[in-house]
Amino acid sequence: MKRKHLVWVLLFFLSSFSASSEKHALIIAIGEYSESSGWTKLSSENDVRHVKAALKIHGFKESNITLLKDENATKRNIVEALNDLKARILKGDIVYVHFSGHGQQVFDDNGDEVDKLDEAFVPYDSPLEYKKGVYEGENLLRDDQLGQLIAQIRIKSGTSGQVVLILDSCHSGTGVRGFGKTRGTDKIMAGENFKGGDSKDTRFLVGSEKTKLDESKMASLACMFGASADELNYETIDRESNPIGSLSFALSEVLASMQTSYSFDELFERIKLKMKSIAPRQNPKFEGAKSDFVFGGQGSTSEFFFPVDEVLSPDKIKASLGTLHGVFEGSEVNVHSFDENKVIARGFVERASLLQSELILNVSISKYQNDLLKVELVSMAAPKTKLAYVIKDNGNSSLRNGFKEVLNDQLLKEVADNPQLVFELSDDRIKILSQDGSAIYESFYSQGLRERIKFELDDLLQSYALGQYMRSYGNTNSLYNVELSLVQVDCNSGKRIKKIKSGQKVAVGTCVQFEIVNSGGRDAYFGIIDIQPENTVNVILPSEDLYRSPDECFIKRGESFLFDFVVEIAEPFGKELLKVISSKSPVDLSMLNGQGDYGTRGGQEVSPFESGIYNYLSDINTRGAKVKRSKRSEFGTYSFFFDIY
Repeated sequence: MKRKHLVWVLLFFLSSFSASSEKHALIIAIGEYSESSGWTKLSSENDVRHVKAALKIHGFKESNITLLKDENATKRNIVEALNDLKARILKGDIVYVHFSGHGQQVFDDNGDEVDKLDEAFVPYDSPLEYKKGVYEGENLLRDDQLGQLIAQIRIKSGTSGQVVLILDSCHSGTGVRGFGKTRGTDKIMAGENFKGGDSKDTRFLVGSEKTKLDESKMASLACMFGASADELNYETIDRESNPIGSLSFALSEVLASMQTSYSFDELFERIKLKMKSIAPRQNPKFEGAKSDFVFGGQGSTSEFFFPVDEVLSPDKIKASLGTLHGVFEGSEVNVHSFDENKVIARGFVERASLLQSELILNVSISKYQNDLLKVELVSMAAPKTKLAYVIKDNGNSSLRNGFKEVLNDQLLKEVADNPQLVFELSDDRIKILSQDGSAIYESFYSQGLRERIKFELDDLLQSYALGQYMRSYGNTNSLYNVELSLVQVDCNSGKRIKKIKSGQKVAVGTCVQFEIVNSGGRDAYFGIIDIQPENTVNVILPSEDLYRSPDECFIKRGESFLFDFVVEIAEPFGKELLKVISSKSPVDLSMLNGQGDYGTRGGQEVSPFESGIYNYLSDINTRGAKVKRSKRSEFGTYSFFFDIY
């Protein structure tokens, strides 16, 4: 009898763990709002490409990903799609729901908001303007209704399931400055005489705080929002210089680069770091189960080997690695035969899309076509991202055409909207504005000055492009991870006041010291760079002025160090980034200040990070020779942000 009971328990145990949960996704993306609606068009189509690709990396099947787009994403269809999703899922399933589009505040219709406003997602059939008796917001998807729909999905999925909700939209936001395409509006869907409450609680609530249901009987919920309550949600550009939602882009890149199972807390911290680089004017928000593992810890994480999808010819193949993995044209690979247990060819990436690349090989692999083949990523090339720009010329086409002749096509890409740079032209002046509206260049302009301006712009734009690239350049590595923090000190006595955390505001005139700790698994050489709000890159360490050569910038595993020099925070205002590079070999960053040669240092080993930067610089500057690509397993980066005011 006992033996029978034991067998029954064992069979129950095995069945409960062998039945893997399914993953389901619903992506709602609206970019082509009708002109009559009053809403601006968005780049949500590109959100879909990136989000779907990232979900597939984590085991979401194409058949389980539902897309509702543009004119099909009416309120009725969205509600039906959410109900259909609930009908399909089973206990323990993982559910991902993504909204890309506009958001809006609307008068509270049930008295549950202290500010008398509901937050809402804007379906395709919801116009911008309130018109009493004609349209009063009935087609908006309010947080009340969405919360109830999501709650029903959570109940169906049960306590062993998980629901992830992403809103790359914005329901409020004021003070539009600059030229970026934004998601959201400060126009409230309410009558002229509407008066809100005293509170400014504009959170988009969909959890138990809103639904009042018992969380203990529901799947866990993790929600991410593209911006905080009082901010607009700005679009950014992807690796191919195409506009995309900033949260969608950051989320997709972080998901694709996961090397282990992340908690939602770690996932969100990495997303915040990414968004500080690509969308510094906004602060994403998170609500929900921070300690839970993303997708139940079942996500497929980045690997060293990638499947070969197709042999196109004896020396050309397609493989499942792409730009979402950080792989770009020129990256180097080895092709392995797992049957022969050896490397059978070497090659490079000729063309890369989001999840797939075409590879050119150095030898024929005809005799191995029936083997199990996989690709090993050996080294990574820098992305050939261009700066997106528009020209404002007051209709003077001859002025525009003449000015375009001085621009460097290797660095720039003209776009219709959502630029990173704006060139304002008049008959005698040129002004260049960054996306936030700040002037980064201004000069007299005439035919006789074109050569001088061309030289100045080449120098300025190369520097700006380098700063933009360095902002987004990152490599998480548990072996090489030197972290940095700032310590505020008294400017006169040097007495320690407090530690400053990443993301905090720091006033001009504040004096700080740098403190580092090696939390990686190995001893490391390191360097520190500073990227200012206007993308100027300064090398802090190594530095001859501070009597620290690349060989002397070294820290043992587990050690911490407080530098004795003091830095006074100065203008320009805005988001400042400090980046630490740690490596197995000395890190010489002099090339970032326009010093040093592109290449090797007299036979001395060049750090992997330097190789990557050399590669990037040589792609945008013909002075440099090509060098080997960076090996990301041999270095790591750490980013520290602060806001200068």
